[in-house]
Amino acid sequence: MSDARLIELDELIARAAQGDRPAFDGLYDLTSARLYALILSLLPNRPEAEDVLAQSFVAVWRQAGQYPASGLTPMAWLMTQARGQAVERLRARGEQLPEARVTSSDDDALAADFALAALAGDAATAAAARHDSDADFARRVRDSQEQLARNALALTPVMPPARARQRMREALGHAQPPFAEVLDARIRWWQRPLPLLGAIAVVIAVAAVLLVPLLRPASGKDYQTQIVSQPAGLRVDFSLNDRRMHVALQSGAAPVGRDWEIWWMPPGDAPPVSLGLVPQQEGEVSRDLPRTINPEDGVQIALSDEPEGGSPNGQATGPIMAISPLNLPNSP
Repeated sequence: MSDARLIELDELIARAAQGDRPAFDGLYDLTSARLYALILSLLPNRPEAEDVLAQSFVAVWRQAGQYPASGLTPMAWLMTQARGQAVERLRARGEQLPEARVTSSDDDALAADFALAALAGDAATAAAARHDSDADFARRVRDSQEQLARNALALTPVMPPARARQRMREALGHAQPPFAEVLDARIRWWQRPLPLLGAIAVVIAVAAVLLVPLLRPASGKDYQTQIVSQPAGLRVDFSLNDRRMHVALQSGAAPVGRDWEIWWMPPGDAPPVSLGLVPQQEGEVSRDLPRTINPEDGVQIALSDEPEGGSPNGQATGPIMAISPLNLPNSP
């Protein structure tokens, strides 16, 4: 991760600690796909992983003021939060927790277990007390946390669905659930016939002045492609207007119990990024392009055959059904 990006994340966490919601949203945009991939590696069930991602960012918001004292890089601190939430979920279900594989010394093993959040009860309490009082042990823990973060950064980022962000905002009181407000039954002025007619006349007059400029084409670049697999009878249209992507299944729905997953394939050695699932029936979905990726020449769009709900580990696990270059409309 570049120094500029680390500085940006550092600043966003500091602003979030001051209650800056736009900065917190920016932090989510830049890091949620990486944290979601880490959580999926521990909790393959996507709805559960979404819930843990939301809870992780709730913890980030509430504990952002403690970040400077951790001595960690931004991604190591964020991934420590996410890993801790995922491990707590595993522990609540009584499942086996990840184990440290360190042989250099007992202190290294203990530090690695503490970094993995694999300790519980008295052992966790004792390790936390030692972390606060023993500078050498605290350094070993930080080293383990940074190594875990480097390992996690090698995972393919997975864009979480919008409902994960909504769940996080609801938990923090930053948003209400859809349809949470009771509709007011009182008749407002604009619901009465005469004022309504007057308002319509005003709207028509304004539209006459503004309509033509509004119909001018947007200045941003539009990209598009069509991904086709003849053997499967599969055809998906993909288009990108500025940073808003549109995915339309034209034919070839996924088999029962499977899903088509769409992938952003950057040029060079950069790993592919999941853009979510293709609609299960013929139709279109729209969503924003993750902030971590940008349109550029040489990008390809691929479709893979995945278990229902998508890849369990943030990487394409099934066969690639089709791949197509992302082009400007007039490109070949």
